[in-house]
Amino acid sequence: MSSRTLVDSAEAMPLLLKESNFQRIVLRAKRVAKAGAAKALTVDHFRVAALVASREKVLRAAPVFETAWLTQAEGAAKRLGFDLLTPVNTSGKEEWPLDASLKHLLSHCKTNTFADFLQNLFSDEFSGSDKTTAKPAKPARPKSFARQDPHFERILDRAGLVAHCFSVDRVGLDLFAVGTLLAHGEGLLSDRPSLIHCLNINQHAIKKLLSHRGWDLQKISKKTSARVTSESEEFAQALRESSKHDDPLLSVLNLGVRIGVDLALHERVAYHEAGHAVINLALMPERGIAEVTIEKEDDSDGHVAYDQSSPWMITPTSKEDVLDTLCVALAGRVAEQRQAGHASGTDSGATSDLRQATNKAWAAITVWGMDEEFGPVVLETMIEESGLRGGWLFNEAQRHLQRVMKEAHVRTEELVRLHWAHIEKLAKSLLVKPRLSQDEVFAILPEFVIVRSE
Repeated sequence: MSSRTLVDSAEAMPLLLKESNFQRIVLRAKRVAKAGAAKALTVDHFRVAALVASREKVLRAAPVFETAWLTQAEGAAKRLGFDLLTPVNTSGKEEWPLDASLKHLLSHCKTNTFADFLQNLFSDEFSGSDKTTAKPAKPARPKSFARQDPHFERILDRAGLVAHCFSVDRVGLDLFAVGTLLAHGEGLLSDRPSLIHCLNINQHAIKKLLSHRGWDLQKISKKTSARVTSESEEFAQALRESSKHDDPLLSVLNLGVRIGVDLALHERVAYHEAGHAVINLALMPERGIAEVTIEKEDDSDGHVAYDQSSPWMITPTSKEDVLDTLCVALAGRVAEQRQAGHASGTDSGATSDLRQATNKAWAAITVWGMDEEFGPVVLETMIEESGLRGGWLFNEAQRHLQRVMKEAHVRTEELVRLHWAHIEKLAKSLLVKPRLSQDEVFAILPEFVIVRSE
């Protein structure tokens, strides 16, 4: 199959045919077809060839081979009866006709780029070949954009009004969400229940957005005809990409609502970390705090770092230390729940804290002998000797673990209640400055500075 054959048969664009990556896949597709004695090249041959080329690392500056693509390519190889472990010889000058699905795919590579070709190759719109029946291609959904929605201009008008009233120079995604809320309040979205549903289930996020931005909708003067018409680049980009979604206007609204959701989550993180820090200061002042932050780092939304140079770090652990440590570990979750007004607390940070507290309590009971009722027993030694990981004593350890964790949680709730004013003060400071040193924490909460005169 030569490039001339491709142009004549599939009417593909010449720029794509000249791309070296595309030519490398063509060569491998021919050999895959020859191995199976195929009569024509299919989408499946090209999918397998793309995977082979990717594994051979011969594609230059190509998009990363996605997991979904791998699954489709392996399925294509299975349909073709082709062993992916078989080396593919890329020599040869054979020419092959193209089947209908492959011609259809190539005719849709409108941008002439290899990346566009790969996206089309692994799109559900184009079927792979099957030995018995060819799956018909799905009809392309006609593109539509949020700007084409009959409600768009009404919403944009109200977003521009809010921008003018609060001296915002450009309409962004946040203002678009607020404009949608105003349009709903005026009864203009009665025929768009999906938009109304989105607004209603995200009331908390929208309120958080309004509060954070300082936009009091009661102060808006609807008598003025002035509007802000300029759009932020982020908003304009969302409008350009809205055609990718089944409901373009809803997709843009969701992006605006997500700003409020992010603000609410960021606030929860601030209260979470403030809870850890304040209860640590209350119970374990000798364990110094190096810093408190709500800045994202790796997979963490925030953390409290303790001073590793503190003498406390080399002090033998007592039972009181363990019980206090449990409360510090649980304080973030409890503070977050109190601030949010519900008891979910199931985010990844809270789960990590629970795991840390559970491990500490389990070690205290079964390794360190700190539970008087369970006794000075090292359960792991008995497991090693007997090889059993069950039985009466193991069940007793679990019962004691549950009791210790419940008691620690009740105590933590009371501590958070007593120190709520301190937690709120530190959380609000973190929202202003997201990384605080120990000196800055003490400056915010001077009552925790221990000053003794002999």
